[in-house]
Amino acid sequence: YAGPKDRPGIVEADKDRERYRRKEYNVTKTEEVLEMEGEWPLEERMADDKFIFLVLKVGDEIVGYIELKNAPEIGDKTVEVETLSVPEKYFRNKFGDNLTEQGVEEAKRLFVAEVIHLWTNKKNEPAIELYQKQGFLKTGEERVNEGKTWAGEPSVSIGTVKHLNK
Repeated sequence: YAGPKDRPGIVEADKDRERYRRKEYNVTKTEEVLEMEGEWPLEERMADDKFIFLVLKVGDEIVGYIELKNAPEIGDKTVEVETLSVPEKYFRNKFGDNLTEQGVEEAKRLFVAEVIHLWTNKKNEPAIELYQKQGFLKTGEERVNEGKTWAGEPSVSIGTVKHLNK
């Protein structure tokens, strides 16, 4: 489980994720604060019992993390994957697979979850493939996110779900 001492590593993994996305969209932006600081600042989410942060480390370095949220507002015994992040230099090392598998197990254990739900940008094919390989199914739901992609296009995510007791 992630604790306050892991915050800098989580932030760095998230910055790497944002840099990778910019590169994929071939958009140059000035460096800015890339932390996930909206309505729920990172420290608050890490201290909230509705959230679980699991980190994967190699030695002392965080090589990825998954953020899960107990989400009864979505459905009974439902957990939502808020973030799965692995720095680009660690792609294709099965870290995303490991974090997803461990996240599912912890969601079942801690929240008695029967359903895992997540949203993924519909253009993020590697993530969609990872989730499908892990047993997630597309729900047919789409949502337009606030703001736009780095390429200036509307940002659209697709819903996926995994039923754990089937």
